[in-house]
Amino acid sequence: VAELLLQYGADPLLKGANGKCALDEVGDEQMESLILRYVPKSKRIALKGKCSINSQKLEKTKERANHNISADKV
Repeated sequence: VAELLLQYGADPLLKGANGKCALDEVGDEQMESLILRYVPKSKRIALKGKCSINSQKLEKTKERANHNISADKV
């Protein structure tokens, strides 16, 4: 369901009433990777202003996603 919403333009960086975005609320690595695929690279740099996720978490998730893609190719 989440991927379908993202495919149709749901903004993963939109803050809810609690002031948090989807990346702040994500509970598992697969969902985090899915959400990050729909965050444009240009916005990843500017996440501080829209979402409380930090750049270290982004890099760690990016590395995990790249590792998973490499493992799938084998």
